[in-house]
Amino acid sequence: NMWVQKGRGDRKKGKDKSKSSNKHLPDAHVAVWCDLDGTITGHEGDCTQTPLPRYGHTMLVDVCRATCLPYFILFGGSDQLVFSNEVFKLDWETKQWSRLSTASGNSDGDKAVEHPGTDVPVSRNFHSAVWHLNPHTGERDMVVFGGKSNGYHNDIWSYSVASNTWNLVSISTETMPSRRYGHSAVMCGNLMVVYGGYDNNSYICRDTWVFSMDTNNWTCVEGKVDPGRRFLHSG
Repeated sequence: NMWVQKGRGDRKKGKDKSKSSNKHLPDAHVAVWCDLDGTITGHEGDCTQTPLPRYGHTMLVDVCRATCLPYFILFGGSDQLVFSNEVFKLDWETKQWSRLSTASGNSDGDKAVEHPGTDVPVSRNFHSAVWHLNPHTGERDMVVFGGKSNGYHNDIWSYSVASNTWNLVSISTETMPSRRYGHSAVMCGNLMVVYGGYDNNSYICRDTWVFSMDTNNWTCVEGKVDPGRRFLHSG
């Protein structure tokens, strides 16, 4: 099944462009969407534990070892006025949201990249997030790259769901992708592959970068054929 969380609509032809807070689940067999609003709440009914309507966030799914049921991790996003660096977890067994990481209130784009905080990443949207199996803990960590707020970012952060802690990933190479948002990223083993995006030079990118979680090195992959310049795509 595919899960859809929040996003934006469209005012064209009478459609509403407001940011959605609906959760929908399609039935893959009969192609029918089910509206889950009203069935999912904050922990013990606490509305502060539920993410507000937003767009440009990321959402990852994994399976709880104890229950063998899925849970979802939501990070970042924006409501057009405020950028977020909150982390929320949706437990599918209890149908409840809980806030894992509280926002730091820091959304000063370029300044935040040059002088990163010691605890959490700067607020952002249109970043990428992928799972990485941490060889030291045996748990999956969320790896976040890039995005934008009041500036563009090319930092890498790793978030441990188990310990509820962030770690700024150090970079061993001077060469790295330009600050960007709207790119795509996938994890293949210990390699994070990043493609495209819109960078801080107002440039629609078509480059491919590979980051090694083992060596903390970026490598630019050059090929004769690529999908072309694009951003806000999927991967």
